[in-house]
Amino acid sequence: MTHRFIVAAAFGATVLAALQGCGPQMMMPADVTTAESGTDASADTAAPQPRVCDPANIVDLAMAGMRSGMTTRYTGTTERAANNQMIAVPANCVQGGVVIRQVALTYRVQNMGFLRASTANMGTPGGMGGHDTVVWMQDRCDTRGTMSLGCNDDVSQAVIASTVVSNRLVMPGQMVTIVVGTLAMAAGAPGQPFELTVEEVPPLAMGADCNPSGTNFCATGLSCVGSGQVGRCVANGSLGAACRDMNMCDASLECIEVGTDTFRCLRRAAAGGLCDGVTVCPESSQCIPDGMMPGNSLGGRCRANGAEGGICGGSSMVSCAMGLVCTGDDMRVGTCVRDMIAVGMPCDATGFSTRCVMGTSCARATMGYTCQANGSSAGTTCAEMAPRCSGMGLACSTMMGAGVCRSTTMAGGMCDPRFGSISCAGMEACSSNGDGAGVCRATVAEGAGNNNAPMMAEAARPLPLVIRGSLAAGDVDCFNVTLPANNGLVIQSSDGAGGCPAMTDSVVFLLDSMGRTISTNDDSFNLCSYLDTRDNAFTRMLAAGTYTVCVRNFAMDGTFPNYTLSISGVAPRM
Repeated sequence: MTHRFIVAAAFGATVLAALQGCGPQMMMPADVTTAESGTDASADTAAPQPRVCDPANIVDLAMAGMRSGMTTRYTGTTERAANNQMIAVPANCVQGGVVIRQVALTYRVQNMGFLRASTANMGTPGGMGGHDTVVWMQDRCDTRGTMSLGCNDDVSQAVIASTVVSNRLVMPGQMVTIVVGTLAMAAGAPGQPFELTVEEVPPLAMGADCNPSGTNFCATGLSCVGSGQVGRCVANGSLGAACRDMNMCDASLECIEVGTDTFRCLRRAAAGGLCDGVTVCPESSQCIPDGMMPGNSLGGRCRANGAEGGICGGSSMVSCAMGLVCTGDDMRVGTCVRDMIAVGMPCDATGFSTRCVMGTSCARATMGYTCQANGSSAGTTCAEMAPRCSGMGLACSTMMGAGVCRSTTMAGGMCDPRFGSISCAGMEACSSNGDGAGVCRATVAEGAGNNNAPMMAEAARPLPLVIRGSLAAGDVDCFNVTLPANNGLVIQSSDGAGGCPAMTDSVVFLLDSMGRTISTNDDSFNLCSYLDTRDNAFTRMLAAGTYTVCVRNFAMDGTFPNYTLSISGVAPRM
């Protein structure tokens, strides 16, 4: 379930997901065996331990590997290696356990570029019970603390094999040591087979396509900037790129730290100003969703920590200003709200900056949103006792428990896709226009064929499109859509009336015609998904073409029966 502080933090996370690149790390020696001492408190001392960097134990990939084009392949095992940790693993690479049964391999670079070494291959036992490998590269085989070229533990939560890419260019003739080890909780764990591939990747030139969510393969002086897996190599110092030497950026941009020792050229928003993936807030403020006006999307506004709508509580150690109440506590981050807002007074529909008096809720009014008595009007929380919705033409969205009072509009009428206060009649469903409003449209049923992957997506249909479907456990549904140039997309999963069914948790993905993920969204309205590409600086205007929209349950083992997926093309914001 999405908590408020997680939603707020998502705006800052956009920067990290869209921008890649890291500097070299110095390998720090650990309290483990060295080739010189040959001892380890955790080792099996009954038998002598082979030394990883002894020439007789190093695998020369020029002799043992099979090269095809730019890739060298080697199949080996860690079973015959020492069952204790011999070489210090680069800092921050492994979160738990010890890397034992290490095998060192040497590789001589033939072409200038980046070096990628991976055990995520068929010859490495897969699955969560498979071979949990760790792979790293260093400039020579030395246990005393050498320069690390990069390290990786797991490719993902589902893939425990490892893929590491050099964190800087390697040069022709350079000899690189690649270490493959088994991650285990104890030194006595057995080794297993592995298949290692080593690939030389040439640097990408200015303007070349790149993957911002992957490793930065752009040439020296360039950065990969974009959204999801789609980006371009641009000059350092430009918007979203790494800073130039001496922390310099282009005019109107500021060199800002976005991670540990990672700096990017970004715009600095004014206090209270709008913020997004490349426009960050001033110090001691956060990008928080703004819900004071019906026409506002999920874009953010800079809120000072401790001020109205700003963060408080939890690890932030921030207290709210006088007259404000923190929705969090010592364990959970919250936001500072004006509490006990009276009936008829303006309120924030997202709940980040206001909280209505008990028995009332924030709902749409003639102008903006105001606190209104539960059950009295569309968009308010249903009253606890019958009649749950007393306003004319209203009905509660649920028979029991919390619900929203809804009115029903005529066919093709205006509806409320954000808070579900106005639902559609018959088989029509609410389709969002991305600016807080929507229109009731006829729905089409999910096709009968197998659409469980992007390459099997249903044939492209024109927009707007509202699909009714059903997700079984482990199911994924994918649909192709066509979009004209310089428009955006708004994608929303719901119950068709703007609400989100209980016990459902959807995730939506947007992919381009090459199958690359452009953007994704997990939770926006309760556990349902809402994705407006215009909320991201890199996807505000999409190129004309065919795009793929996929929806699945977050946990993959859950279901989402009778979902509605609304997909609309929208004009860019001015």
